[in-house]
Amino acid sequence: MSFLLKPVPCLLLLCLICSFPATADEMNDIVPGHWVELRGALDAQGLFVVERVDLVEPATEEVLIGTITTPSDTGEFMLLGQAVQASPRTTFSKVSPGKLLNKRVKVEGHLRGQRRFSARKISARGPGRDRLVGLVSDIRKTEDGHLITIMYQRARVPVGVELRHEKPISEYAVSSLNIALPPGKRVSEDDQFGEGFAISNRVRFTTLTEARYKGEDNYDLDDRRAQDRQDTAASIRGRFILAPGNHGISGQLEFRYTHLWANDDLLGNFDVNDTRLGESFVLFDDPFDVDFDIQAGRLDFDDRREWLYDQNLDGVRVYWTIGGWLAELSVTTTLSDGRPRDENTDNYMAYVSNTDRRFAAY
Repeated sequence: MSFLLKPVPCLLLLCLICSFPATADEMNDIVPGHWVELRGALDAQGLFVVERVDLVEPATEEVLIGTITTPSDTGEFMLLGQAVQASPRTTFSKVSPGKLLNKRVKVEGHLRGQRRFSARKISARGPGRDRLVGLVSDIRKTEDGHLITIMYQRARVPVGVELRHEKPISEYAVSSLNIALPPGKRVSEDDQFGEGFAISNRVRFTTLTEARYKGEDNYDLDDRRAQDRQDTAASIRGRFILAPGNHGISGQLEFRYTHLWANDDLLGNFDVNDTRLGESFVLFDDPFDVDFDIQAGRLDFDDRREWLYDQNLDGVRVYWTIGGWLAELSVTTTLSDGRPRDENTDNYMAYVSNTDRRFAAY
């Protein structure tokens, strides 16, 4: 590849390649966690039939574009088979809240659970293909193409449908399927679990296996006595993941088992077995409809450089999104599996951020 030597010709060539119809192999490279934009229309059975697929980077809001049907006095209406809820905080652009029937609109908002889409902005839209933009929660190959699940809806992608991507598929971010994380909350590198398997339509089980080796040679710097040590450890983590339901409640339950083989010049050879509760919590996604989320349980805390902390703490953390800012406030301690000093310490943290600035207090 010669991207650095001739960027403009290569970019044009990449766009030409991406405009070709999708091959079966390309569609197989889409995995749960990718974000896509699906263009198409509902068929007579209410299944979204896709005419074009675009890979996009993860966003903070999902998008629906289509024609509104069955509006109600309560502010809820149906759009592409999805129940959409408007609230006093929903903004409207070039469309009247009381005249939504048969209007073609673009709805931006948050998926709060199955058949619960909270609208943040509703704007008028001109003619064109209907669209769904969001996270792929499941994709399966069929005899005549693929079935993609997005926002709890199944969409059929026939063979030969156009797939577009502005860069190699492997370079697109894959979001966590664990929970509906609040906007701006990143997923730790230690939590890159696999897809796992579905136990039900809301419960998934996944695992992560890790191994590490640490060697310390003469770590007391005293050449008069041998004091080397080698630690070899293997661990397996299992997670039960609960996807958001009708009331926007999600969470996870994690257990972790670690076996350590130690070779110490002073203490000899010995094994250590450790079983403990991992990151486990319940998340209440905007229960008061004011962009205020509550997370309680054993929570993962780590700053971006992991200089100050990188550990699980027990307590409550709240997220509040307002005016482009995300505020995180937490009160925690260590209830078990910690050092005595940690188990007798209360922690208070505040973290406020937007796309450009971050402020933290501990």
